[in-house]
Amino acid sequence: MPWQVYARVSVSNSSIRLLLSKLIFRVSALLAKRLKNRIDLMTEAVMSRKALRFLLLLIVPLSLAWLALDQYAKGGRYIETDNAYVKAHIVSVSAEMGGRVEKVLVKDQQQVRQGDLLFVLDRAPFQIALAKANAQLELVRNELDTLRAEYRVAKAEASEAQERIQFLNLQLERSRRLREVGMIRADAYDEALHQRDAAKARLAAIEERASRVLVALGGHVLLATERHPKILEAMAALDEAKLALDRTEIRASQDGTISNLRLRPGENINRGAGLFSLIQPEQPWIEANFKETQLEKVRLGQPASLVADAFPDRQWPAKVLAIAPATGAQFAVLPPQNATGNWVKVVQRVPVILEIDPLQESTALRAGMTVTVRVDTGKARGMPDVLSWFKP
Repeated sequence: MPWQVYARVSVSNSSIRLLLSKLIFRVSALLAKRLKNRIDLMTEAVMSRKALRFLLLLIVPLSLAWLALDQYAKGGRYIETDNAYVKAHIVSVSAEMGGRVEKVLVKDQQQVRQGDLLFVLDRAPFQIALAKANAQLELVRNELDTLRAEYRVAKAEASEAQERIQFLNLQLERSRRLREVGMIRADAYDEALHQRDAAKARLAAIEERASRVLVALGGHVLLATERHPKILEAMAALDEAKLALDRTEIRASQDGTISNLRLRPGENINRGAGLFSLIQPEQPWIEANFKETQLEKVRLGQPASLVADAFPDRQWPAKVLAIAPATGAQFAVLPPQNATGNWVKVVQRVPVILEIDPLQESTALRAGMTVTVRVDTGKARGMPDVLSWFKP
């Protein structure tokens, strides 16, 4: 039966080969399908990358160009500078009279109100000057009373002298007639003539003295004492002495904060010399130094905003209050001389004053702080200006 066994073995091998062939075919078909799917996916990925590359190379640059043009068109509306500083009312405190400081009643960085006493000068010299002015006024009053009495005496003497002259004129006339008829000697007539002339000379002297007294009385003997020029002068000197005494007490001219106080009791100060500062921080303003090329569209009243370097997270609204009539260089101690041969063009800066919104609390801002200012001019460049670039 060996052939039967061989036949069975052959049949079994054929079946196995058939099965293996089918298995290989199915695996090959599956691999081919997967390979086709992978190729399709790769093709789609390549197409997607091409589309993305197209977007990046065309659409994105166009979008960026459009955004740039739009930003340029709207960019001229706002102007900005960080060359800006907080300003405040700063009063240099000084004394209107010189003297020795007796008391200092404030401290550095102290808040004061208008009218508060700051320091006091030694009052003794001014009290002495006031006493002298009072004495001088009384002296002038007495002098005027004496002049009036002297004038009355002079007028009485002048009246008496006139009566004597009239009497002597009568005697002289009688002596002349008696001499003509030979009843008296010639020397008797000469004596009468001499007495009459002497009386006239005395009257002239009295009238001259009365005139001098009248001039001293102001030209009018009945002029009220309080209206006399000398009295007015003495009263003015008295008022000046009183004012000088009052000015020994130096008071605050406004509300504010004492700053840079170095004054000490016992110091001698000069009249008008700055001693310390009084700063009013409640109403600060901004001085922004814009380039001259930025001011084309800036107008008074335009809104603005500012950010202080000390408070970067806070913004204050403001508005344009004033534009300086000249550049800052014109107010320098040594203005530039541009007529020289080595001239170099430099963009100048023009101070612009901005008022902080009074409804906003601004006491945090201190004089001298640096701020960044942005002004809304309300006038952009506009797309027509941009499109005009492409016109032939």
